[in-house]
Amino acid sequence: MCSDGRSRLSDGPIAPMMRRATPRGAPLLVGPSEKQSLLIRKGRTTAMKLSASTLLGVTIALLFGVLLGAFGHATWAASVVEIIDSNDRADAEDEVQEASMERVSRDDALSPKTQVRPTAIVDRQRKTLSPGMDSDLGVVVYGTVRDDEDKPIHSAWIGIQSKTPGEPGINLLAKNGGYTTHGIKPGSWIATIRGEGLKRTQETIDIPSEPVFRWDFVVPRAYIVIVRVKTPEGIPIMKALDAARIHSVALNAVATLGKIQSVPMTQLRYHRLFGIGKWADLRYTMRREGLDDDPEILGLLELSSPPPAYVSLMLKHNILAQKQILPGQKEVSFEISMDAVLAKTATVRLRVVDRVTRQPIADARVGISDRQRIGGGHPTAEDGTIVLTHQPTGILDMRISAKGRESYHRMLRLEAGDVDLGTIELGPPIKIRGIVLSPAGKPQAASVTWTNLAHQTFPQPLFENRSMNVDVKGLFTLGGLGLGRYLIQARTRDHSLATVIVDTDKLSDRPVRLVLKPTLPVAVDNMKMPSLRNRTMLIRDSQRRIVYGQRLTRPYRGTIHLPAGSYSFEVFEGRKQLQTGSIGVKSGSVPTILIQG
Repeated sequence: MCSDGRSRLSDGPIAPMMRRATPRGAPLLVGPSEKQSLLIRKGRTTAMKLSASTLLGVTIALLFGVLLGAFGHATWAASVVEIIDSNDRADAEDEVQEASMERVSRDDALSPKTQVRPTAIVDRQRKTLSPGMDSDLGVVVYGTVRDDEDKPIHSAWIGIQSKTPGEPGINLLAKNGGYTTHGIKPGSWIATIRGEGLKRTQETIDIPSEPVFRWDFVVPRAYIVIVRVKTPEGIPIMKALDAARIHSVALNAVATLGKIQSVPMTQLRYHRLFGIGKWADLRYTMRREGLDDDPEILGLLELSSPPPAYVSLMLKHNILAQKQILPGQKEVSFEISMDAVLAKTATVRLRVVDRVTRQPIADARVGISDRQRIGGGHPTAEDGTIVLTHQPTGILDMRISAKGRESYHRMLRLEAGDVDLGTIELGPPIKIRGIVLSPAGKPQAASVTWTNLAHQTFPQPLFENRSMNVDVKGLFTLGGLGLGRYLIQARTRDHSLATVIVDTDKLSDRPVRLVLKPTLPVAVDNMKMPSLRNRTMLIRDSQRRIVYGQRLTRPYRGTIHLPAGSYSFEVFEGRKQLQTGSIGVKSGSVPTILIQG
C-alpha cells in the first residue's frame, strides 16, 4: 500500500486499461471476512496492552472473533481449489454462477450498509497491526470491482492463483462492488475476473509482505450481440422444436475473430465459452436486457472484443450456419429449417440382454445425456431393443439400469446419423468392499472414485460423475458393479492418494485395502495450446495404471498432486495421440508437464 493510500500496481500487459487508484478516504465495499480478519488482528495487538482484570474478557471476545472470522471466510471466499480442477469444471461452474447472479440486484445505487470501511480507516487500523503474519490469516486482500465507466459491478467471480507451482488458489464472489479475502501469501498472483456482461479479464497482482493490502479491479463490459433464429416459415426455432416435442436439442452460438471450419466435441450442453464469445440464453439474462418478450431471440453473445467477428450457429459441435458481423452491429439473424437442425442429431440403437441367460431384458431404462442433463431414461421393448431418436451428439454419458442387475455406465462419442451400439449384457450386481488406510495403516476418511476400465473405449478422464465419501472408519462398499477390472482411487483433502485395480471376477472375502500415500506438486503448463481445442491428458504410473485424467479446454497454468515415483503422460485430441512424455516426481523439485501447441 502506497503512502498516499492508493494501491500498488504491477506492470502487467493490460494494466493501463484496468487499474484505477482509489482516493484516500473514498467509500469501499467490503464483505464480512475483512472486517472480522482485521478485528482478529487488532485484537491480538490490543490485548497485550490491557490490564490483567480485563484479559479474560478480551480472550473470550477474541475466541468469538476467530470463530466468526473462520465462518466468514468459509462463506465469503469459498473453498480452496486447484486451478486445474476448476479449469475442467469451468463451463459447468458458469452455469452455477448464472443461477446465483440472478438473485443479485441490478440497482445502481449502493446500499449504505455496504459502505462501511473507507480507505482512511483501514490505513489507521493498519498502523496498529502486528508486523508478523499468522500462517492461517496470511495477507488480508480487499478492494473494489468496477467497470470502465467507474460503476460498481454487482456480482463478479474472482479466481486468484499463485504463480508459484504447488500453491492453492482461491475463488470468491465479489458482491455489490467489493470483495475481501485472506489466507494469501506474499508473492506474484494471477487474478481472473468474470461475470454476466463482463469481459473475462486477467491481471497480475504482486502482493507485498504486509498484513493488509488493497487492490481495485477495473473490468470492461462485454460487447453484447443479440442472436435471432427462425425457420423459413417465420416460426422462432425454439417454438418449432417445442411443438415437435424435441427437448434434447440445445442450439447456441459462438463468436470467433475469423471464419471456422470445425469445433471440438464437448461433454456439456454446448460450448458456453469459445473463441471471443460467451453464450447466455437463460431467461433472467433476457430480462436483464429487456428482451424476454421476443421469442425469436435465441440468446446473447458477450464478446470480449467488438466486431468485426464471425458468429456461428451451433448444435453441440456441429456448425449449422455462419455469418460475419461488422463494427457497431448489435444483432445477427439466422434462418434455418427443422430438417437442417435434426440432420445434426443422432439415432441410437441397441439391445439389452441378460448376461447369464442371454434372454432380452424388457423395461430396462436407457438414458443418454450430457453432464448438465441427466434424466430417467427410456424403457426397452419386449425384445430388449430400443431406438433413441434426436439425440445430441458429442461426448455423452450412457446409463442403463434394470431390476436385479448391474448398473451400466459408459461414455460415448456420438456423431450425427444412425449409430448402432449392438448388444449390451447386464449381469447380476457385484459388490466391492474396501477400507481406506493412512500411510500408518489406520482407517482414514477420504473420497472414493471408481471406473470400469472395459468401458474406457476412447481417451477420457477417469470417474465421470462417480464418487462417494468415506467417513473416519475408512470402510466403503461399491454396489451395482458388473464383471470387469475396476480402477479405484481414494483421495483426501491434503491430496494423499491411493490407487488399486480390482478384478470383480476374482474377488476374495477380504476388503480391498487402499493405502494412502503422500503426494507432491506437479505443474501443468497448457499455455501453448490453441484456445479453440479440446484435448485430454492421461497420466500413468510405473505400472501403466491411469492415475490421473484431465480435459484441456483452454490455455492455463495449474498444479496437480501425485505420489513420488516415475510417470508417463499422453495428450490426445479426440482419439488422435498428439504428445507423450515422462516425469519424475520427487521431494525438493516441482516437475512440469508442458503441453505443446
